[in-house]
Amino acid sequence: KISEETADDATATAATDSPLQKPTKKQIDIEAERLYYIKHLSKNIGFKQMQKTDKSYVISNYICNFGNLIKTVTRKQTFKITNCGIVPLSFQFDKKLLSSRGFKIEPEKIKKLPGYPSFASETFEIVFNSKHPAIKEGPLTLDLPLELKNGPTTNIELRANVIVPSVEISQDKINFGTVLIGRCAVVTVQLHNTKVLPCEWSFSKSTQSKFLNNFLCQPTKGTIPPGEKINVKITFVPGATIK
Repeated sequence: KISEETADDATATAATDSPLQKPTKKQIDIEAERLYYIKHLSKNIGFKQMQKTDKSYVISNYICNFGNLIKTVTRKQTFKITNCGIVPLSFQFDKKLLSSRGFKIEPEKIKKLPGYPSFASETFEIVFNSKHPAIKEGPLTLDLPLELKNGPTTNIELRANVIVPSVEISQDKINFGTVLIGRCAVVTVQLHNTKVLPCEWSFSKSTQSKFLNNFLCQPTKGTIPPGEKINVKITFVPGATIK
């Protein structure tokens, strides 16, 4: 700890040179001890060896969420890393781990990112390609370790929910029964979007059916909001050509 006279001098200097509230003697003592130990530990070989070998300690966890996205869609997110400490930071992301799950990050590594007094920052862009062969439908999580050189590990959890659009049809077979020539029969089916993203749909005409022109769908296409249902009327007119 520093002496009482030194503390008084430091307090007086802070009061005249800064508009901030002057620190107390206790705060000055704590800061002096902190700086002393930083200097002491930086020269301690045993401490450096411990830092290099012990990577199991995770100092903090962060989440980078890509949200809901349709399979085959590519989406990107950006985040910033700031060195809030004193020692320059150097680290490198695991490129192989990222690419195995459809991710890519730029830049991949940083050398000596300055800390005090500039507290430098670096912006990173991470891209997720859901078309990657290893990506399946459903929630995805990937723990990306950020291992600081001679320092603890920070973990970044990457999240995404990959969705394959689909609808549930109230009936997959339609029986119009007996219909007289010159009359028509109408059956209503319901389409239900059970997914969390909007679903675009349309009826395609089969080129293999000779009775194609005897049927009419209303509507023929549209977009169903998440969790919603729509009714589609299918009309059959025997012996007629519907355009």
